[in-house]
Amino acid sequence: MKKSDPVALGRWSENQGTTPFEDHIITEDCDQAYAVYGIDVDGDNDVDALSAAGKADEIAWYENDGDQDFDQHIIWDSADNARSVFAIDVDGDGDIDAMSGSYKDDTVAWYEDDCLTHAPTLYPTLSVAPSVTPTYVPTPNPTPRPTLTKAPTTARPSTDEPTYSPRPSPAPTPRPTVYCGSIAFGAARVISDALDGAHIAVATDVDGDGDLDVLAAAESGDAVAWFENDGALSFTGRLVASDVDGVRAVIAWDVDGDGDVDLLSASNKDDSVAWYENDGDQSFSKHVVDAAADGAYAVDAIDFDGDADVDIVAAASKGDAVYWYENDGAESFARHSVSDDEAIDPRSALALDVDGDGDIDVRGGAKIASRARPVFRTRARSQPRPPPRNT
Repeated sequence: MKKSDPVALGRWSENQGTTPFEDHIITEDCDQAYAVYGIDVDGDNDVDALSAAGKADEIAWYENDGDQDFDQHIIWDSADNARSVFAIDVDGDGDIDAMSGSYKDDTVAWYEDDCLTHAPTLYPTLSVAPSVTPTYVPTPNPTPRPTLTKAPTTARPSTDEPTYSPRPSPAPTPRPTVYCGSIAFGAARVISDALDGAHIAVATDVDGDGDLDVLAAAESGDAVAWFENDGALSFTGRLVASDVDGVRAVIAWDVDGDGDVDLLSASNKDDSVAWYENDGDQSFSKHVVDAAADGAYAVDAIDFDGDADVDIVAAASKGDAVYWYENDGAESFARHSVSDDEAIDPRSALALDVDGDGDIDVRGGAKIASRARPVFRTRARSQPRPPPRNT
């Protein structure tokens, strides 16, 4: 394996205050890194990393020593063609557990962190304790929005450009509520081994009962499903849709703002971006946002234009495009190009304020190494925006 092989590398990109970002290698021993995730695993007030290595069948975490040097720890080495990794406090005991989806064994599993057997404390023994005790809340936060939003229509003539008002900055990186003097993950606890071509597994409270359920995508089975937690970590599968051809991504979001958890998907073989409306009783109705997103591979959601509804961002790998879909407030979506022909086979799309200027940018990941992490910036004050909706 060449050291320059991007498939085998785990990286993080440092924001220098300007662009471009500076890359830092976390590991060169992650054979076919399909997914990475960042969170404070051990509660020592810095951000660690996790990875899913497809060829190595490994789920691993990387301990940050505080100076951004990372030590690899293998969580599990039998996740056959591991495709996804996620970390959250699954069992509610205050420490961070891990979760994976593996393609060839059709498995979604979680791995219990036994931190509580090591007498955890609220923070490490330091000469000066952290000024803020780390906290972590596993339930979803409110829909992220830009820190710049349109002023009410009565504040300006309808012909003026939108004006903006500041909003609070984003919450800190999620952290466990305990500090672990040592970390040891247990063997895989299988949630399902019948998810044909398991590709994605994430945890969120789908039914609003206070515990974490699991959301998953079966790429070969063309299915989106969720697994209901009975509160005692016994999970029951619930099918959402079985016509999502080559599903590559699924996320949870309250798309229509009615207070329950809806779902979104991107599917590669039918070129579709869709959302699934929750009726409040976890019965989901599918709505296709775009059936012509060529090779749809990734999806995200955020209030992109600051008009207080949820827009959608997606990557179309075969179409070499990243799109955003403008919500008219009634969940009818209009497609706009983000990438301006700069994306080559994009495989991810993440919407967030990269440069701290208060509007929403899009971070894209591409298969081509030279275009691995393009950032597409909005120019909120100079680009025309649609007129505000009448309310």
